[in-house]
Amino acid sequence: MSENGALYDIIEKGTLADLKQALETYKINTKDEEGMSLLAWACVAGKKQKVTYLLEQGADPNIKCNDGRTPLMYAASNDYPEIIRVLLKAGADPKIGDKTGWTAETWADVLWNEKSKFVLREHRKGRLLSQAPKGKRPHNDKDHSR
Repeated sequence: MSENGALYDIIEKGTLADLKQALETYKINTKDEEGMSLLAWACVAGKKQKVTYLLEQGADPNIKCNDGRTPLMYAASNDYPEIIRVLLKAGADPKIGDKTGWTAETWADVLWNEKSKFVLREHRKGRLLSQAPKGKRPHNDKDHSR
């Protein structure tokens, strides 16, 4: 199996115990042919427990894949606000742009991922919340109707 498939399988199909065992073989920031790290794959797959574990083990929250995207961009483009919070608390830089200049907030905005956009906007304003208010849509700066 190629390293590309192996890293993906560890995250998508494996257990946390499988990931721990894999880290005996792979370095924490190992990348596959696409430049995707274990952390990037965990963000794509929405695996919060694995994201948290990888960060605790020293994974770089700002590691870039071949197209310049970071784990934060993958979490934002897949609308995983809880993973975004974990990454931001671990030092992920939301100002980093990919090769096109898009940031995590740009990805969330373009893909209409309102929950992710809300978390990133609140972080930018210095108000990183533990979670968005329950039962309410995140406030849109341009829409003042309620």
